[in-house]
Amino acid sequence: MKTRAAIDIFFRGFSQVMLQENALTGAFFLFGIALNSLEMAAGASLGVIIGTLAASMLRFNEKEVARGLYGFNACLAGIACVAFLDTSAWSIAVLVLAAALSTLVTKKLLEARIKPFTAPFVVATWVVLALAFLFGVEIPAAPLQSGGLDVFAAASTGFSQVMLQNNAATGVTFALGVAVSSPFAFLYGLIGSLSGALAALALAQSFSVANAGLLGFNAVLCGIAFAGTRLAAPRKIVFALAAIALSIALSFAALAYGFPALTAPFVIATWVALALNEKIGTKKGVFT
Repeated sequence: MKTRAAIDIFFRGFSQVMLQENALTGAFFLFGIALNSLEMAAGASLGVIIGTLAASMLRFNEKEVARGLYGFNACLAGIACVAFLDTSAWSIAVLVLAAALSTLVTKKLLEARIKPFTAPFVVATWVVLALAFLFGVEIPAAPLQSGGLDVFAAASTGFSQVMLQNNAATGVTFALGVAVSSPFAFLYGLIGSLSGALAALALAQSFSVANAGLLGFNAVLCGIAFAGTRLAAPRKIVFALAAIALSIALSFAALAYGFPALTAPFVIATWVALALNEKIGTKKGVFT
């Protein structure tokens, strides 16, 4: 494989986290992670490399590999392992296994003609967290900053929390990366982020929850999933808003019970929207 092609695949492994197939977008994402945490940037990079190499060694579809489809869930799994586990030889081994597992789950879902989205990352990370619980490994709680409502932070961290980053500057970098690839994806994502912040306030959550984007990041992904390259038809907008609302409700429930939902609310809400679309009987899917 030529060096340029390998670099493009590497960065697409980042960009596909927010459903973009754009190496420049991926570069923005990696830079954004590094702004917040060099360790997480390293974990993300290792995850992308492992996921992509595993897919190549197992001779998965070359076009799917080239699009970064086996890198992005592994990228998220790599970030999660760094975020939840102390950096050590064993945690790196867990990262390798989690990234490889996410790749295998991605393959199975693609074979079943199910859009994986970030489900493989969720499955792999839940396995890691379950093992950590069984072995008595303490998972650090993410710190939340107190203070009043910060609209800019709330809008930005809705993007950054997609990759487990609680950093407004990182969120801005992620948003710029999405905008480079698709202005409409950025717009829909921003609507999702702001919806999450407003919902946090409406549900009497603390300002810190709104500012940290904890109800917004799944909504960001739902919005982006329904974004196209032009202004959407009213029906598609309705699906987008419904998915955003459902993801916020699921995120709120998980937060209330202290459950690590990760991006599961986005996956569930989008799968539900897809199922409803097929049941209604349109000839083309929501995303075509």
